[in-house]
Amino acid sequence: MFATINASSPRVRRLHLMIGLIVTAASASAADVPQESRGTIVAKSVTQIVRDHEEADWQDLATAMRLPELIDNPATWSGPFSKASSPRFTAIYEPPNSSLGIESVMVQWELGAFAHESRKSTISRMLTVKLRPDSCPTPAEMAAATGSAEHHMTFPGPHEGSSYETRWFDLKDYAGRTASIQYRTQPNCELTAFDKEDW
Repeated sequence: MFATINASSPRVRRLHLMIGLIVTAASASAADVPQESRGTIVAKSVTQIVRDHEEADWQDLATAMRLPELIDNPATWSGPFSKASSPRFTAIYEPPNSSLGIESVMVQWELGAFAHESRKSTISRMLTVKLRPDSCPTPAEMAAATGSAEHHMTFPGPHEGSSYETRWFDLKDYAGRTASIQYRTQPNCELTAFDKEDW
């Protein structure tokens, strides 16, 4: 048995009206959800790396920075320049086309000199993300991502030159210790996360 549907019947008209209202409501709710800016995404990504990882690998960085090609296209590594240099290794990756406006990602690892007082050496780790100006997080975006107010300090320039300002945001790292992300907009936009611990 087949039923016929009368398109002009009140029941069908009510059904069409309900479907229209549902579609309109769904479209309105999707429009009400703000799209995150590139700056917000990068600020959250760097914060995530600091909070979640003791030592992030390429896969961690590739996921956080939306650079899937980083896993198959390793960065260019450079090491100590002489036997007298401290063990220091730097890797730089410059994505050919980043959806987040990332110009370069730099990772640095350095073994510090042995301190006779503590009888220990230190390991320094640094992650620097350089961004295009139109992708630079605002101070408000950095504050929202880190949950911290902006700190800044002004230093006198070398040889009586122009003074310069350092700005940073504090947060808790993977071990619950206080960490920070240095924030710079001039002359380039850079976010730098720095960590140091005894070896």
